[in-house]
Amino acid sequence: MTSRTDRYLAATLRSVPVARREEIATELRASIDDMIEARTTDGQDTAAAEREVLTELGDPAQLAARYAGRRLYLVGPRYYLAWERLLKRLLTFLPATVGIVVGLLGALDGNAGGRSARASPPPSGWRSSSPSGSPWSSRCWSAPTST
Repeated sequence: MTSRTDRYLAATLRSVPVARREEIATELRASIDDMIEARTTDGQDTAAAEREVLTELGDPAQLAARYAGRRLYLVGPRYYLAWERLLKRLLTFLPATVGIVVGLLGALDGNAGGRSARASPPPSGWRSSSPSGSPWSSRCWSAPTST
């Protein structure tokens, strides 16, 4: 037995009930050895045969679930239709609700329309068109005039 097979067995047995681990380990180890032996008698290299056998057996977690009799689905047939209805409702209302909340928070913050509530500094050479003359008191800027 190589380390690749040992790692595969360890990964498979990790999620198998403890009471059945020894039995499943013996059965699985024998099956893997038999499959490798069958391929090597046909003239295939042992390492390549082992790699093919483990690939053929598939994901260790799925194999463990088959041995343990567990089904691998998130929502079973009993609850699937209710889950589907709930998911459709959430996908319908959730984006609209998020949009409304973001809009209200923006309006309360004085950021209506996504525009910044603060004035940005003018490009160099531009003058403020505010009556006070302060470049920071208004959002209105005048382009420099050529003289």
